[in-house]
Amino acid sequence: MRLDPDASGLRAALDDGPAAATILQRILDHLPILAAALPAADVELGRVDILTPTHRVLNGGTPSRLPDYPGVTLHELFRLQAWRTPDAPALVSDAVTVTYRELDHASSVLSRRLTNEVSPGDVVGVCSERSVELFVAIIAILKAGAAFVFLDPDVPAARLSQFVEVSRPRLVLVGPGSSGIPTTAPTTSLPSISGLLTAEPVAAPDVLVGPHSPAYVLFTSGSTGVPKAVLRSHRLHTSRVFLEQSIYGLGSEDRHLLKLPLSSRELFWPLATGGACVLVPPGAERDDQELLRIMRVHRVSVLSIVPSMLRVLAASTAFATLPALRHVFVGGETLHSDLESRVRSFGYEVHTTFTLTEADYVTHRSGPAPSSDGEVSNIGRPLDMRVYVCDDHGRRVPPGVTGEVWTGGPGLAEGYLHEPARTAERFVPNPFDDPQVPVLFRSGDLAQIRADGSFDYLGRRDLQVKIRGQRVEPTEVEHWIRSHPGVDNAAVVGYADLEQGAVLVAFVARTDDTTTERELREHLAEQVPGWMIPRHFTFVPRLPQMPNGKVDRVALRLPERERPGDLPPPTRPDDPRQTTLVGLWRRVLQLEQIGVDDDFFELGGDSLRLLLLRAAIQDELGVTIDAVHLLAATTVRAQAGLWGAAPAGSTHGVERARPSREDAARERDRRAALRRAHLDNDDERSLR
Repeated sequence: MRLDPDASGLRAALDDGPAAATILQRILDHLPILAAALPAADVELGRVDILTPTHRVLNGGTPSRLPDYPGVTLHELFRLQAWRTPDAPALVSDAVTVTYRELDHASSVLSRRLTNEVSPGDVVGVCSERSVELFVAIIAILKAGAAFVFLDPDVPAARLSQFVEVSRPRLVLVGPGSSGIPTTAPTTSLPSISGLLTAEPVAAPDVLVGPHSPAYVLFTSGSTGVPKAVLRSHRLHTSRVFLEQSIYGLGSEDRHLLKLPLSSRELFWPLATGGACVLVPPGAERDDQELLRIMRVHRVSVLSIVPSMLRVLAASTAFATLPALRHVFVGGETLHSDLESRVRSFGYEVHTTFTLTEADYVTHRSGPAPSSDGEVSNIGRPLDMRVYVCDDHGRRVPPGVTGEVWTGGPGLAEGYLHEPARTAERFVPNPFDDPQVPVLFRSGDLAQIRADGSFDYLGRRDLQVKIRGQRVEPTEVEHWIRSHPGVDNAAVVGYADLEQGAVLVAFVARTDDTTTERELREHLAEQVPGWMIPRHFTFVPRLPQMPNGKVDRVALRLPERERPGDLPPPTRPDDPRQTTLVGLWRRVLQLEQIGVDDDFFELGGDSLRLLLLRAAIQDELGVTIDAVHLLAATTVRAQAGLWGAAPAGSTHGVERARPSREDAARERDRRAALRRAHLDNDDERSLR
């Protein structure tokens, strides 16, 4: 379109094309609003709000009235369910089953002990590997009126020290898998479940806690090298329980896979509705075959997972034949259409949610995504959150225009712990005159609204990326790379990756040529979790700069995958088995030069790609290799020996793959028929 001034004003010339009529109509729709605003406007023309009434409904006006949820706490919902179904299983593992009555009793005993040392509103740390005792402690802390912070024993000690420093716990409970907690706060050992169950019954503490009281602290990456601590309230999660239960009506027959200590869907939802939480043993969350075994044996019906791990599971034919799985909830990364279609073809329901650390369940989609051009991700529409898409001036934009997501409502966090200035910067007063939602979170995420009211996610306005569902600030990774004495400067860039959302690439200017990629990886491993270590390191003489002196990140391009320069020349395969494996390595690592004595991780592999390699081996060779054995055999030569010495059908390291693709196809047809029958006889169930 061209605009030319003439004696009567502006003359618009619109090129003829398939979208010409639509564009012209949109201009005509907005012109009267602009004309009416001009006489009274005391602002620049570019700041005038010209949304039509229809656009105002789509952008921030849906739903028109937000739900008013009951004002209860998370532990109150659990106690009500324990009263209804005391003998039903609440926590289930291969080794033990804990009923609702037992979980209520054990958590009340521990909460009474905690009240001798903590007060309502205090933060209590829990450092333990995943166990029944960990989840007893979480409920006990809530019953004591405190907020819990999970101190992951698997993260590096330096990172754990930051968690403690930022959250300032009054007390730290220490369980299995933890050692040397860096804190000046008092510490005490987690009591065993058997010891708590044999204690005399006691009433839960009578403490003053409400829906807006803090429930727990959740960490996310910070751009300054220090993680941010997000404070989440009881209301944030009880509202999610009521919302999802009103949609899906789950109950006592459902089994939820429990992989995370901080999850509304995996822990609090089932414990409020009579379901059972099936505990994943420590480390098994990274083992696709073990996850499939657990879901099969314990008849898991509800799975929450990030797309990168779902892709690994879906690569196995065993995933299509799970006997009880019905619901697959996906979030944390972009859900690509090929993966979604594949999982739906197995007869499973797929639900995707757009969730932030600071705001939960912002949008939701259950049905298939609408068709779109390019690799955009449709994240559905808001159900009980107010969601706006705004330009740089804070004005709402029309459908089809990219803007930043601002959101508020019952799923909004309380802010950043001990950081009022940062909270005020990101949690802002609602400028759109909605008394239901007085505060909005400026997310930094970019989106467009479709004409049907659904949202397309388009990435970030800053450098932040998500890797395996974890939010990462590349500038924080840069901070730790620069702390190495052999580094002069560094820039870290996130690039889209089909398998795990994004990958990090580090561009490093060294002080001299002696610093190696291996040294930098080892240095980072002492400071940050594995998902924050870049996949690739590229050494450059200097980082490109813009005229203002800042790093020109646009000039940093994803390097061609090359063999690390500090490795010896690749050794050729000796036999057909090794040759086949080298080909599979090339496919998974996207690297051509691979030798039989190269280490998988030194070539840029990671734990997720190791699982993808195992899936490729199963498809190509018809064998299944235990993850623990594959992890111990990180060269082609070692992997070729895994099944070369094992007899067919052996369960030591290697066994023949069980379900065939024909079995999977038959199971898909059976599940589709069952699903149709379930829909025909669906009864409405409420929160029990």
